Amino acid sequence: MTQTKLNSAPRLTATAIILAALCTLSGQPTATPHKEPNRIVMKVSDLDRTWTMEGRLKLALGTVVTVDGTIIDGDTLRVKAFQGKTLLSVEKVQGKRLLEPIVFRFRYVQEPSEMPKFGSKIQFVGFESGEFAGVPNEGNEYLMIATQGFHFRPVFEVLKQKMLSR
Repeated sequence: MTQTKLNSAPRLTATAIILAALCTLSGQPTATPHKEPNRIVMKVSDLDRTWTMEGRLKLALGTVVTVDGTIIDGDTLRVKAFQGKTLLSVEKVQGKRLLEPIVFRFRYVQEPSEMPKFGSKIQFVGFESGEFAGVPNEGNEYLMIATQGFHFRPVFEVLKQKMLSR
């Protein structure tokens, strides 16, 4: 017996239409199919009102938490996007040790009195946020350099720091 491979594109479109209809009926923001398969377009204006985004810490973005971690040199990760960057490797969230550290770019909401050095053990009070960065693939034809594609980049925003060791 010959098995016919089903085309998943109509199913994805139907799923997106059903999702949009359910969102409309439930009072949730509407989402529309994106030109790329497996993507749904959401309105930015809906993010603040009805959607909460979960970050890499498994908490809603903007949730203030205490994290313990180590300041690391991005060059040691051998990832081009992290070259020359000072990063935070989060090892504990709210006192609970993570199974695997999570590496973040980080920035201060207010300039700190002391900047941490590579290898410093540190405790930060702050929150996860992020930003869109990079250049969409269609924009590369206008550039003479290699860039990262357009993507969401998580960031840990520091409100307070406490040095645990140097």
